Amino acid sequence: DRHSTLLQVPFNGLTSDTWFVVVVKGADGVCGPMFPIYPDDLDPNTNSTVGQLLNGNVGESGTMALGATNALYFTP
Repeated sequence: DRHSTLLQVPFNGLTSDTWFVVVVKGADGVCGPMFPIYPDDLDPNTNSTVGQLLNGNVGESGTMALGATNALYFTP
């Protein structure tokens, strides 16, 4: 799946050059973990069948996705 959003965050009062980095992380209970990329991070007690492995595994911990931008340089 691919999700996108637009978030505008005002940075008022910047008077000197500044670097920005945007970090986005999946949240357990909202996003599914990165199974099957990291298959050993799911609880084997709640994922013992193929159906349980393929149900999305939302809320079952696991490794969440993480993304970051290149550093962005801002000059006011």
